[in-house]
Amino acid sequence: MEQHIEKTVQRQLIQAGNRHFPAFLSNNASLLALVALSIFFGSISPRFFTLSNLFNILDLVSLLSITSIAMCFVLMLGSIDLSVEGIVGLSGVIASFLVKNFSNSNDFGFFALFICIGIGACLGLLNGFIFSTFKIPSFMTTLGVGFITIGIGVLLTKGNPVVITDWGFRQIGVGRVGIIPISFMIAAVFILFMWFLNERTIFGRHVLAIGGDEAIVRDLGIRINRVKIGVYALAGQCMA
Repeated sequence: MEQHIEKTVQRQLIQAGNRHFPAFLSNNASLLALVALSIFFGSISPRFFTLSNLFNILDLVSLLSITSIAMCFVLMLGSIDLSVEGIVGLSGVIASFLVKNFSNSNDFGFFALFICIGIGACLGLLNGFIFSTFKIPSFMTTLGVGFITIGIGVLLTKGNPVVITDWGFRQIGVGRVGIIPISFMIAAVFILFMWFLNERTIFGRHVLAIGGDEAIVRDLGIRINRVKIGVYALAGQCMA
């Protein structure tokens, strides 16, 4: 009798493991793909797993990490933002004109960074306002704003590159503290802040709730349009 019970328990554990393994693969597909790629590139290049190369990779993905986390909030709404390229480009153009450069005599220094963040927030507010107020699909709204900002950027530069000569401002993108890139440290702080916003605030819960079922959230009295505009404004700031 005891042997029969033991065999039954073992069979149930095996069946449970067989059910959980596909779920584990599905839930961790991105992480497993990253591990597989790391092993592959490490096998063909002995320098891949060196500390210097690791920080080079972190430096390269810092900007992408910030924009991707911002996009996550938009996706949690059940929406999309196609204005990333335009807002990033226009913000970069404006920043390059505001700091020391070869095109004009402006010298706003690091204050230019806050100006660009404000411009990004305004463009995000525009996206959210049009999308939530006029009920225009998010992909159409953001695509239009993206094309407009790209056009403005091209008009400002006339198709010519703007060379930044402010070395202190350039350190944000290329500087390092020891071997750690400054851009990575900024991205790490930003990711922690966005995690806190998502996991520990009412705003984050409202974003998830709207993406889950907007009709139920509206019946609960949550101001949906305000949350949507806030998410797009946040995304615009991050893109800038």
